[in-house]
Amino acid sequence: MNIKNRIKELKQVNWRELKELQPEDSKVIMNYGIVEKSIEKHGFAMPFFGWQDNDEIYIIDGHLRFSVLSNMENVPEKLPVILIDAKDRKEAIEILIEAFNSKTNPFDYEILQSWIQVEEVDVAIETINVKVEDVILDEVEENQSEAKESFNLTIECEDIEDLNQVYNKLIELNFNVLRPKHL
Repeated sequence: MNIKNRIKELKQVNWRELKELQPEDSKVIMNYGIVEKSIEKHGFAMPFFGWQDNDEIYIIDGHLRFSVLSNMENVPEKLPVILIDAKDRKEAIEILIEAFNSKTNPFDYEILQSWIQVEEVDVAIETINVKVEDVILDEVEENQSEAKESFNLTIECEDIEDLNQVYNKLIELNFNVLRPKHL
C-alpha cells in the first residue's frame, strides 16, 4: 500500500474568510476555555487545516480555534492554514471525520507528572488529556472497603467514550452508580 501525502501547502490567509465544512453545532464544545487560555498564553501555535475549493477555503481542523479567535481582540489578520489535498467536498469531509476527529492518545498520568517536574514546565495538568481510569479508579478500588453506604466521586471526561469507560469500570467494581444521562 502506498501512503499518499495529503499536505499540499502552508498558506497565510485572512482567517476570517475561512468557511465551515462541518455543520454548526455538530460538536459538543467542552474545551472552549482551555483553548482560549492556551491561545492567550502561547499565541496561535497550531495552524488551521483546510481544503480549498476554487477561491474558498473550508476548515477541516480548527473550528474551535476559529470560534475562540472570533471572540478575541488583537488577532492578526492573516494566520497559517495547511491545505489538505482532497479531490472533492465528500473526500474533504471524510478526511475531517476520519483523520482529524480520531481520539487522541492520552498521556500516562504518572509519566506526565514526572516529565513536568523534571523539565520544570508550567502547565495545567487538568487541561491535558490523561489516562483517567487507571489513576482514579485504582484509587477508588483500593478505598472501596472504606466506603460505607454512600461515596461521592466527581470525574470529568473529555468525551462520551471516556465517560462510558469510567462508568463501565465503576459498575465492574460493583459501585451503585447512576447512569449518566448522555449514555
